[in-house]
Amino acid sequence: MKKIEIDVYNIDELKTINKSAYDKVMERVKDYLIENNFNFASENALCILKDKYNLDILEKNIFYSISYCQGDGFCFIDNNILSYIRIKNKSDNMNIFEKWIINNLSKDEISLLLDYLNCNYNLYIKKTSHSYCHPYTCKIDCEYFYSTDDDNYADRMNNFIDDLCKKLFDNVYIEICSDIEKALYDCYDVSNSDVIEFINANDYYYDINGVMY
Repeated sequence: MKKIEIDVYNIDELKTINKSAYDKVMERVKDYLIENNFNFASENALCILKDKYNLDILEKNIFYSISYCQGDGFCFIDNNILSYIRIKNKSDNMNIFEKWIINNLSKDEISLLLDYLNCNYNLYIKKTSHSYCHPYTCKIDCEYFYSTDDDNYADRMNNFIDDLCKKLFDNVYIEICSDIEKALYDCYDVSNSDVIEFINANDYYYDINGVMY
């Protein structure tokens, strides 16, 4: 039997005796921390959607690519994004789309929307392209209004709803997706001090070549 003794060093000591090994350890642990951050990316995105925007979105309905490449971004889809009851009562529980409507539409426009919703129509967010994940691969769409024999009223309603879809997309949906995209890119935000804190907290030691023991 042979007994082999190996000197091991904490991260600060390794930096002094072998800077090259230190740099490799720092890079390796930083990559690990970034990957770990992304393990919770979907959960974090769903929490933002719920806590900040009051949107209950299923995990299968969110899409993102965060890799500094073309087409990167975040988007989501959903059905029935508006509630007749919440808008009519100006509920404290309104989602971000409903709040925008209350704050930006006239009383006549809100009445028109309530008539639309009361006839069991709604707006929904759908994916229009599966090549990328940025918000412009989606659109807010609508069900066309047929619950009247008055063609003029139907035209007025459909023109109004079509315009509302565009306004909600440009003024609300894009803002939500941009906000969450930024939060997801923060997963890359791991500093050297974060790495050292993680190593020391776990009491990691390394040999002179940077192999952990």
